[in-house]
Amino acid sequence: MAAMKAAKKSKQSYATLTLANVKALAASLIDVADRYPATFRTEVDFYPLVVAFLSWKLRGLRAEAPVDGKQAIDFKVGGTTNPAYLELAVAPRALGDLESGKTKLPNKTQLYATANETEMNKLSTRGGAAKGRFLLLVDLRKKPHEDLEEKYEEIAPDLPGVNLVNVIYAHRSLEESEVYKIQNEKLAAQVKKDKAKKAAAKKKAAAKKAAAKTSGKK
Repeated sequence: MAAMKAAKKSKQSYATLTLANVKALAASLIDVADRYPATFRTEVDFYPLVVAFLSWKLRGLRAEAPVDGKQAIDFKVGGTTNPAYLELAVAPRALGDLESGKTKLPNKTQLYATANETEMNKLSTRGGAAKGRFLLLVDLRKKPHEDLEEKYEEIAPDLPGVNLVNVIYAHRSLEESEVYKIQNEKLAAQVKKDKAKKAAAKKKAAAKKAAAKTSGKK
């Protein structure tokens, strides 16, 4: 009975995808990839693991989910109201990194901002008021990147949307995944200003209407 209660408690669902969830996912993906280096190599290989990991704690998970009737996002969590979005990018091991000499992988990376502009554009624009937007970068190579945050900050002013994107970089050498908060701040500030202006105009119009109604009663 105690074991059943513990199992039931561990399966309690989270409300939505959070930064902590994504960090835990990243650690698990790297751990599994190191255990089975010839099996888990590219992001497509990891899709079933992501689905299994997130489905354990989150409801409403969909892979390759169309958003706003446009190009699909890798993973969507939740329904139509305030969902969360996750894009995944994986840098495979370079030649010679694998213990097995039978498997050869290209010595290239998929983690730079220029390689993920499409994903960043989708995350910054799609789905209205989403609860979270995440780009998870899983680095399986021996040496970690040192300039990724700078590269993502460079493309921030060109993002077409105002939404903040959490870029999470994971490498086995890091005690905890790095998080870069990327946003087109100039565009976001302008949108905020426009909303405040519209709200003020609406409030002024309502006050004017109320005043006219009161004057008409006299």
